[in-house]
Amino acid sequence: MNCGLSEDPTDLGFAVFESPSGAKVVFEVNDDTEYLYAVGAGGSIEEAVLIGCARSTAEHCKSQPTVVWSADGQVAKVQVVSKIVAVFHFANRQLYSLSMFPPAQQWQFVEQSTAQAWFNQAPGHSK
Repeated sequence: MNCGLSEDPTDLGFAVFESPSGAKVVFEVNDDTEYLYAVGAGGSIEEAVLIGCARSTAEHCKSQPTVVWSADGQVAKVQVVSKIVAVFHFANRQLYSLSMFPPAQQWQFVEQSTAQAWFNQAPGHSK
């Protein structure tokens, strides 16, 4: 894959977005699926959500996300082509995901309005 994603020997494309607090959002492309993982400061995967299915490398390249972190590193807003696809709140262990799939295992899903409010109220955020 040649669209700014790293590659490992098993041909999994991924990108890592790290916060000032050490938490991370990891974007992974595996065959025809695209996932986001919430990774805690300790390095363990805390939650995973499906953000898309693509049929070609070109589609994966168009859908590579951007991540904006709150100043305190606790809230991550993930956008794909200007559309919010996920918001992770690491301190609250809650998330919003456009797909709401798979069902949250360790965190709680919330509505988009709740997730947007987190980001707007986060320390250091300017609207």
